[in-house]
Amino acid sequence: TVVSIEGDITFCGRFVMGMGSSLICRRGGSIVFGDNTIIGARTLLFCEKEIILDDGFLTSWGCQIMDSDTHYIIDMQANSPATSKKEISIGKHVWIGNGVIINKGTKLPSDSIVASRSLCNKNYMAEGTNCVFAGSPAKVVTRNKKWTL
Repeated sequence: TVVSIEGDITFCGRFVMGMGSSLICRRGGSIVFGDNTIIGARTLLFCEKEIILDDGFLTSWGCQIMDSDTHYIIDMQANSPATSKKEISIGKHVWIGNGVIINKGTKLPSDSIVASRSLCNKNYMAEGTNCVFAGSPAKVVTRNKKWTL
């Protein structure tokens, strides 16, 4: 397990991190963990800007949550850097299946489920609550579902 904290991390209650996971918060980054947050084994959480995981967030194993590209990409036509960092915001009571990748700019609504091996890479808030997302990139595959332990 790797923990590297150069930025700000806030724990708002119970927090569990599985073995073999990495929690990296770079200088200028901010992570907020809501109450009852569970990060599954072998999960990478890498922050350079802002990641908010609201209450009841649960990942399975082998997930990746990154709010940046970790390297700069240059737009050669504009001769300027492309946006390399965008916030991630996850609502309350969200379950992330194994092997899911959550990229910069992702926003997931409360009471969501993300199926195994999916790729989340945009704002899904307009889809509403109680949705199951799946695929690469993820999209709504069913509605009116909720999960429980």
